[in-house]
Amino acid sequence: MSAPMRSLGVDVHGRWALDHGAIVDDLVGRGLVPEDGRARAIEALRARFGHPVLTLAPDGRAESRSERTSARGRWSRRGDRVELLCGGPTTHLSVSEGQLAARGGPVAIVYRRI
Repeated sequence: MSAPMRSLGVDVHGRWALDHGAIVDDLVGRGLVPEDGRARAIEALRARFGHPVLTLAPDGRAESRSERTSARGRWSRRGDRVELLCGGPTTHLSVSEGQLAARGGPVAIVYRRI
C-alpha cells in the first residue's frame, strides 16, 4: 500500500508505504503485542490505517490522515525511512492509537520509501 506524501519544503519525493512490520516490531519489543500475535497485528494495522496521506513540515511537525484515522506528531527521517512519533506530551493520536500509546509510551508510525 503506497501512501501519498505532501511536503511543505521537505524532500520526500517518491513513493512511500507504511512499514507495518517495523511498527509491530516496536510493539512486540515493548511487550504490547505477543510474538505469536505479530501477523494478526500487522493485518489489524493494515485495516486500521487505510490509505494515509503524510504531510511533513520543515519545523518537524507531521500529520498522517486517512479515511479511518489521523495522527499528529513529530517526524524524523533516516535514509529511506520516515518516522512519525505520536503519543507524547505534544502529539495527538486518534482514540484507539492513543489508548495504545498511553499503555506503552509514544508510538512510531513508520513509512519506508518503495
